[in-house]
Amino acid sequence: MKSLLRPFLAVSFFFSLFSCSNPEGVAYSGDENLRELALDFDSKTNWTESIESDVLTNPVERPNGVSSSIYLSPAVMAAVSEDSYAPVYPSIHGFASLDVSTMDIDALSFLKSFLARICSGETPESMVISTQMHTLSFFYYDINQLIGDVDFTQTVIGKPFDGSDFYQCPVRLYFTRKNSSPESEYFLPYVDVFVYVRLYSNDWKCCKIEFMGLEDNDGRGN
Repeated sequence: MKSLLRPFLAVSFFFSLFSCSNPEGVAYSGDENLRELALDFDSKTNWTESIESDVLTNPVERPNGVSSSIYLSPAVMAAVSEDSYAPVYPSIHGFASLDVSTMDIDALSFLKSFLARICSGETPESMVISTQMHTLSFFYYDINQLIGDVDFTQTVIGKPFDGSDFYQCPVRLYFTRKNSSPESEYFLPYVDVFVYVRLYSNDWKCCKIEFMGLEDNDGRGN
């Protein structure tokens, strides 16, 4: 068996010497070591210019909060980029996004106080521009005509439209009817309105209330 394998191995070794490709113009002799051969090959090769070589040589600025022990791979850099921290806000189908981050803090605080006053049963006359007081009268009149005598229980503020000198704020007002039993309200009805707030004499004021829609549990709604 051994006598048959020896000629076969010898032939295989012989052909393997000639099967390896040799770069054009590069010759190898026993007097050269691999380093000299590599340098010779490099000097005879036309390399293309590096693209954005500074990206490879300049140190990468380490983002805040990232430990020095963590290798800054592309995946890590993407994970800590500003875009990856973009907040995601919930929304109510058919109403609005609940993102109020673009609204002036003082304007938002005023709007919350204005709505809290309505939910408490008080009439927020002092929070409305004096020349626009009729908008508050129309609001309560329309509420009485549409849904009767109600108590507003809670509110939701949607993403406002910034009109440069005012905010158009979608607001959902949930209500219950006065003297109604809890069992009669199998879901909490609501009315959607736009509340317009404007900076007036250095104070935020309501300048308009506009109806958007109504969802009631007695069949009324639009």
